[in-house]
Amino acid sequence: MPHHVTKGLCPFCLAYRRSEMNRRDFLNLTTTITLAAPLGAGRLRAGTLDYRPGVVSQALLAGRTVLVDFHAGWCPTCLAQGRILDTLRAGNPGYDRQIDFIVADWDRHRDGAMTDALGVEKRGTLVALTKKGEVGRLIGATQTSQIKALLDRALSASV
Repeated sequence: MPHHVTKGLCPFCLAYRRSEMNRRDFLNLTTTITLAAPLGAGRLRAGTLDYRPGVVSQALLAGRTVLVDFHAGWCPTCLAQGRILDTLRAGNPGYDRQIDFIVADWDRHRDGAMTDALGVEKRGTLVALTKKGEVGRLIGATQTSQIKALLDRALSASV
């Protein structure tokens, strides 16, 4: 018969139970991270640039049209927008030929100079720009027709 049944819980068993609790918390956390990671994985499809200071202005000075996606990998709206953008881009190669797609990680750049300059206050914001200025903006839009209309405006502005 195990010693803790006859004598109550020994210090070893108490420590083991505490470590079980920590292990359980650890497993819950790692399971959450493991399941959530694929949601944002692969977000940067071919032809999409990860935002860094200066990348937008360089593209605009080169005469390119830019779509900046203020995205958070944990945001359901952002993930839906990403899937729609990927589908629309796959269906119309002209988007990728004429528009530079730039993803600005909301968690890293929400307080940045570009975010302030564009007046972006929320993640899930899509902003289309040319060197002449803003072509259009969507905030939290997840309807394919709205996002397609923004891309079409950006495409026509690029000609």
